[in-house]
Parts: sequence; structure tokens; C-alpha cells
Amino acid sequence: MEMLPLYQLIFSQPGLPLLVKDKWGLTVIEFARRFNRPIAVKMMEDYVKKYNLKEDS
Repeated sequence: MEMLPLYQLIFSQPGLPLLVKDKWGLTVIEFARRFNRPIAVKMMEDYVKKYNLKEDS
């Protein structure tokens, strides 16, 4: 919960590349899921919906 203000600041910015895969083939959301960060995952999923982001094919 102490990270919530930082998350709110970060996710208030448009254009975050949340669906870009890294060299291991993971997106930021997948990485957060693996490391059990449910608040971050929820905020990222909400951000993806809000800005209607799609994975690049």
C-alpha cells in the first residue's frame, strides 16, 4: 500500500508501453503477476482498458 501514490502517479501518464514484451517474452503485467504484485497488476489492467491498448503483433 505504501507504493500506491507512486502507482497512481505512474498510471496517470498516457502512453505507457505495458504490452511490449522484453527479451524473455514477458510484458510488464506478466512480470508483476509472477512476482505477486496484485495492486500493480490491477492498476495495469485498468490502464490497458482505459487507454484501449492492444498487443503489437
